[in-house]
Amino acid sequence: MSNLEASKNSLRFANNVKKTALGAKFVKTLYLEPERLSAKTTTLVLKELGLNIPQEIIVTNDVAQGIIAGQAVVEGIEAGKNFSELQSAVNTSAVGLKTLTALSESNGWVDSDSASIIRIGTSVTMLVASMGTDVSSWVALALELCSVTATKQNLADINAIMDAQEKFRSRISPQSQILADTFKDFQEKNISIYGVISKMAIETPDLWPQVVSQNSPLVKMFPELMMIPVTGAQVKGVGSSEIWGEWPWPMSGRYVLQRWDADKIIDFQTIGKTFNRETAAEFFFELLLKPWLTVYEVANKEILSRGNMSMSNIAALTYLVKPDGEISDQYDYVNMLQGACLTPYDFGDPILKNIAQQYVDENYRGEDVSFHEQAISSMLSAKNITFNAYQRDKEVMRSKLELLQDSDNISVLTRYPFIYNKLQRYMDFEKTSFEIDPTYGGRLNEKFKESSTRAWRKLHNYFAVLQMLDTFRNDSYLASTRFAQNLLPFMPTIKNFDETVTRINYLSTVRASNRLALANIAKMLGTTNEKLKRVSAPADVGATKFTF
Repeated sequence: MSNLEASKNSLRFANNVKKTALGAKFVKTLYLEPERLSAKTTTLVLKELGLNIPQEIIVTNDVAQGIIAGQAVVEGIEAGKNFSELQSAVNTSAVGLKTLTALSESNGWVDSDSASIIRIGTSVTMLVASMGTDVSSWVALALELCSVTATKQNLADINAIMDAQEKFRSRISPQSQILADTFKDFQEKNISIYGVISKMAIETPDLWPQVVSQNSPLVKMFPELMMIPVTGAQVKGVGSSEIWGEWPWPMSGRYVLQRWDADKIIDFQTIGKTFNRETAAEFFFELLLKPWLTVYEVANKEILSRGNMSMSNIAALTYLVKPDGEISDQYDYVNMLQGACLTPYDFGDPILKNIAQQYVDENYRGEDVSFHEQAISSMLSAKNITFNAYQRDKEVMRSKLELLQDSDNISVLTRYPFIYNKLQRYMDFEKTSFEIDPTYGGRLNEKFKESSTRAWRKLHNYFAVLQMLDTFRNDSYLASTRFAQNLLPFMPTIKNFDETVTRINYLSTVRASNRLALANIAKMLGTTNEKLKRVSAPADVGATKFTF
């Protein structure tokens, strides 16, 4: 359901409640005589008033009061309220909160992701109420407490049970508060889901098995979490009862005539690994993010070994020219550069200088280009002819490079087939080893929707991975770790990537406009762009002077 549809439906429902006879009568009965309304009747009336209620949901009166009073879960969550605060105006139960969550989701008041977190929070609320222990063992202990008789031994048993409860409470209660605060921070976007998981593992280990369970929304999002082992733990309570006697005068004082001792144990589960912030950052990166990133790590290693242009620069150029494209082994990136009025220098890449030098060296391959000392030398002897020619060609190429940087037109160099081909190979992301091996490549790409060894090349997949990595690097709980700070430097941040694209887009646009203007001037003067030369410098005051 779209936001617009949700808003229209909500407004229609609100108007029906306020302005129809059915709505007025229902509200009056709901708040003054709620006992007269069955859950079935309440559900039917709400449907009649326009509320979208799934077939499987029966709305109780407390939930109806919550909706009518404007206490829908979404409103409280957006206001940063916890679940106890949501019950300030009406007495909505934990079960009712879950129903409100389902209704909020079906009516478009919250998206499915938000609803999942609310469901988690509701579960946490119940955990806190039961102190997070395994229900069966807790109930067994409570029944045991109810069944003891008023004997001295049983009194010791009671004291042991109460001691066990208190020890467990003192262990669980701080963790419960941390967990509740953490979920609230997540709802307020103060911590990412990666930080939530790491913080749970470090600071609420005894609640981990209850929150990370087979049917929890967290496990549906990250099934890998079920791989983390849990282990049994226990707290032991001790108790005693005594019969006291009085020493007769003159000794006076009291003494123990008889003593009964007892101990009781609460069994529960806790996470089976010990984490600190550094180890948690590395562990959960390897578990949750590494499967997405390995393919880029392997590809980058091969790219570096071949001496190619960086992956981030190729991705930026591709995005500028073909936003729906890929980091490709099939595109003509040299033509892309020329068409966009860009050069490698615009990416901070000096490769053209290296290729130009290679071009000159290639022309003199096998020849002696060294200078030969003579007693009297005019630099023109037969021995130094090749040296002089070599130096002259180097100077010509240096001038061309300066002209390129001044005009931002790589055609000055790419008209030479040697340089064109060298630059093309430099920017060509030819097939990787894992793309040639479908078994290996399929495994590296298995996280992506496309069933292809080339899925990593798609820009939308590249951006998705950058976003995941950004979220992890910048998480308020993990960002300070050495691991997060040093993570995959060859993968740029979203901010840096945007800055690169914005900058080259500006350069491309301005240069294209300038070239169009020069073409117009050249046409009016009866010449071509290539022959038209600017005499005055850009900084010169007054009219621009050209020659051709």
